[in-house]
Amino acid sequence: MLTIDSSDPMASGVDVSDDVALLMARGEEDTTLLRCREEGTPSPMIIKNCVATAYFGTSLDLEELSWKKHGEFNPSSFAAAIFRLQTPATTALIFASGMVVCCGAPSEASALVAITKYYRMVADVSPYALCLNVAIQNIVGTGHLGHHLNLDTALEWLQSQGYMNGIYDPELFPGLRFVPKDVLRASPVTKVMVFSEGNVVICGAKTKEDLRVSWLSVREILLPFACEKKVRFRFDCLKAV
Repeated sequence: MLTIDSSDPMASGVDVSDDVALLMARGEEDTTLLRCREEGTPSPMIIKNCVATAYFGTSLDLEELSWKKHGEFNPSSFAAAIFRLQTPATTALIFASGMVVCCGAPSEASALVAITKYYRMVADVSPYALCLNVAIQNIVGTGHLGHHLNLDTALEWLQSQGYMNGIYDPELFPGLRFVPKDVLRASPVTKVMVFSEGNVVICGAKTKEDLRVSWLSVREILLPFACEKKVRFRFDCLKAV
């Protein structure tokens, strides 16, 4: 559980219990988010993408690999060969140096399974290949706070507290971007995009626990800025002189 100093004005008593368990079953994502929006309740944090990397221990002939394993390789447009799996549904970028980036996995376990399958694919063509330095680099999740937000007020509060990394310019992008760790030190280093409808995207987590704690932090930070309905911005340039 997230520990927050009781002297912090943001420690406003939000319920951060077991209802923030992560959802990874893709078939339930849309239904869960839609239900939470309609009911006005916080959703679980749903993992949308796990990015994993590895090193296959040797340089690779991407033309040969792509031809034998049905990949896509066009060196004039991109330096990596592209491979796809149906199970787990992922896409891999394999470089001639032996580095691989795997994205699209719905969980950490799925990402590691995908890396193993890509390694076996490469090992069939390059017998000296190894599977080294496997690591989860980024976990992206999405959720709904259960209420709308006044993003202008939230940005003003962040700036008044000295957290100058918060960015919100609705003329350029409709979401507020900030780093939860700037506000709550117990939060992992992740980046957050928050929209006035209450939708949240968290990226940069290295583990499911990082994503879970970041979700708790975001709910804690943004609860005071809840509003009944969407707050629409007005362009100053449209005001009458």
